[in-house]
Formats: sequence, structure tokens, C-alpha cells
Amino acid sequence: MKEKSCLIKVPIYNTRFELVATDDMIKSQKKEPRFSFLGKQKPTDAHGLAMYCDWNFCVILDSRCVNHNVIAHEIFHATHRILDYCGLKFKVGNQEAFAHLNGYLSDFTYHQLKKWKIKIK
Repeated sequence: MKEKSCLIKVPIYNTRFELVATDDMIKSQKKEPRFSFLGKQKPTDAHGLAMYCDWNFCVILDSRCVNHNVIAHEIFHATHRILDYCGLKFKVGNQEAFAHLNGYLSDFTYHQLKKWKIKIK
């Protein structure tokens, strides 16, 4: 299994975010059994997964077929869960916090994928 990962502290929200790019979604997810899935998808049919455990959040991307849609989808899940953890519920009046965090996590993700030389399809 080929895998790269990077862990950062998320400013302001006192949480951690880990980005993982792997060529084996099942083995990668099994390495972190403490994490819970954010959705109902199983790693056997996913190109990306968003998971969490307490204040640790993780997005796993399949490096063989990562695309902009998968990145946006999983980053949205992570953004929503981080802010939910911090007590911010998504409402019409508080979209700015979601938009800024979503942008921050997206920039980080694209920067890391470029650094790791992973092609986005």
C-alpha cells in the first residue's frame, strides 16, 4: 500500500485535520479504527472518506482516482463536522464560518496533493 499523510492543527477551532492519500482505501481506514465515518459509505465503494474521533478529523482520498468533486465533497463533510463539534450549526446566517474553514481546508488539501505529485483527474 502506498500512502501519504499530513496532520495539521486547525487554527481558531482547536482541532486537528489529517489528510491521507492512499491507493488502498480499505487498508488505510483499518489503520485508524478509532475514527467513525461521517456518512454511510463503506470504504469498499468510496473514492474518499471523511472520518472523525473527538477533536481529530480525517479525510482519506483514493490517490488513483481523486477528482475535484471528491475533494469538495469530503472537505465539505469535514468542515461541517468540525464546526458542529465546535457548536456551530449550519444556518443561513452563519455561512461565513463554514465558507472560510472550507476554503482553508481546501487550500491545504490541494497544496498537499500538489506537493505529493498526485494528479487530480
